[in-house]
Amino acid sequence: MKSAKASKRVQGRTESGVRPRTLPPQAPEVVAANERLVLALLEADEARDEVERRERELRELGEFRERLIGIVSHDLRNPLHAMMLGATFLADSKNIDPSEREIVRNIASSGKQMRALIALLDFTRARLGGGFRIVPRRLHLASIVTRVADELRIAAGRNIIVLASGDLEGDWDPELLGAAFSNVLGNAAEQAFLGTPIEIVLRGDGDQVTCHMTNEGNANRDPGNVGLGFYVASEIIGAHGGSIHASSSGRRTTFTFELPRKARAS
Repeated sequence: MKSAKASKRVQGRTESGVRPRTLPPQAPEVVAANERLVLALLEADEARDEVERRERELRELGEFRERLIGIVSHDLRNPLHAMMLGATFLADSKNIDPSEREIVRNIASSGKQMRALIALLDFTRARLGGGFRIVPRRLHLASIVTRVADELRIAAGRNIIVLASGDLEGDWDPELLGAAFSNVLGNAAEQAFLGTPIEIVLRGDGDQVTCHMTNEGNANRDPGNVGLGFYVASEIIGAHGGSIHASSSGRRTTFTFELPRKARAS
């Protein structure tokens, strides 16, 4: 009797010694639900791949746009710099007649308009391109400020005084730093009363260099409301690790630049 029962038990087992289990048949609605779940997972994977592809394309487009704006801005600055230097040289010459001097003033005025376009490009670059990339090299701050002052003196007919003291050498991006000073100085020249000088005081002390740019203008003007040029300049100075701010006292407005002596490349 026991032998027969053991034989039946052996016959009911598989070769591995485990009794087989028969799964109950699934209802049609369960099968359909599983199929929908698998399909949803596949569609989610495809959607994720598509989102990643579009994000990659947008990132590449943004990088291309930033490079393009930077190239155009740079390529405009070089001929503009040469043009303004030529205008400065001609304006200082004593061997030109009044009609020729008028041509020089027109050249300087056109240069001023080009600077406004470059400022607009810089603004777009700062807002949409992720900021400015700094390529520092050793230079003397007074040489940059003096060049910008000479150009504006011809373009705007302003008396600009530059005073320098201390160690003014540092590691900065000459192109961008020149653009920052040009934007703010141009703003100061536009807001100053006619016939009043603009004073620029440069000081180098320790690990920092400062610039105080003062003009005499409308005492009721908000010093913080200085427009596009100031915004671009603040972004450039900030990319160097420095700061810029405006303050007013009576009829005088002062723009103060604070720069670390060594800017990091970005």
